[in-house]
Order: sequence, then structure tokens, then C-alpha cells
Amino acid sequence: MDDAAAIFVEGAFITSDGNLREALVKLYEDEMDPRSCALIPGPHGPAINPACAIVQAHLCAASRETVSTLVRAGKRDLAKTRKKMFVQEFGCDKSPLDEALQ
Repeated sequence: MDDAAAIFVEGAFITSDGNLREALVKLYEDEMDPRSCALIPGPHGPAINPACAIVQAHLCAASRETVSTLVRAGKRDLAKTRKKMFVQEFGCDKSPLDEALQ
């Protein structure tokens, strides 16, 4: 489940495809304890809770590959934006992301 969640995160942040976000929500709904903090109520149904430790772990697990893939795709500016987001908003380790940008 952890690998699947990280892959959905990568895809969502690389392509901005909302369907991947929805797939992640569904994965959390189906595979996590309903009392888990992974999902919180949102205006349009369940929303992903980035303050939840398991969600943060999935976000950070996906961060390096997301940044690296964007660099390889020639989207260095977006890669830098995503790096900043992963570090500042989600508390991910900066070092692997610095390596991914090189």
C-alpha cells in the first residue's frame, strides 16, 4: 500500500491529474483504518490530510522521484517549485531533492 500511495502522489504532482488524487483518496478509504488521520472531511468529500504522519511519509517517499522525473522531462522550473513545496509544506528532507535537481 505504501508503494502504491507514493506512486499516486508522484503521478499527481508530475501530471496534475486529479484522477490520481482521487485514486489516492480511494486507496486510503479502502486500505486504511477508518479512524486514520489520512483523510479529513472536505467540501467535496474526503480530502487528503498532509498533516497526517502516514500521508507525510508517502509524500516524502514520492518527492525525490517526482523532482527527478520533472527534471528529466525538461521541466526544471516546475521541479524547483515541487521541491520547495515538498520541503516547506510537507517537511520533507531537502538533501535528496537537491540531488534530484542536479
